Amino acid sequence: MTVDNAAPRGSSAIDASVMRAMFGEDTVLFLALKARLVRDFREFALPVSIEMRDPAALSYLRGRLHKLAGGAGLIGATTVHRLAEAVEATLAAGLAPHIVGRFLQQLAAALAALDEELYRSSQQPTHT
Repeated sequence: MTVDNAAPRGSSAIDASVMRAMFGEDTVLFLALKARLVRDFREFALPVSIEMRDPAALSYLRGRLHKLAGGAGLIGATTVHRLAEAVEATLAAGLAPHIVGRFLQQLAAALAALDEELYRSSQQPTHT
């Protein structure tokens, strides 16, 4: 599989320049990390219930978002990275739940785009 098959130009949820800088031609590692990111943070693809008055729940959620932002940044998923950081900052600032909810909806859509890319790349023939 070529790098371009792993991250198609144009409509990709992945910044190809970041991906190439981090992984070079190692698309197997890249795709494995991308699959792990999508799998490990699948809860953000679903509606997330937030109890703004529960400090322990908020702390846990901020921690998960921080980890998601880091993993997304590592593979070049810049939209997911930025949105996870935005939700984390919004929670830390104690902003209204509807603002947090809006960011979480955008994050869910960005994760869905990553998942769709992962599926498409798994359907493409590999090149040796």
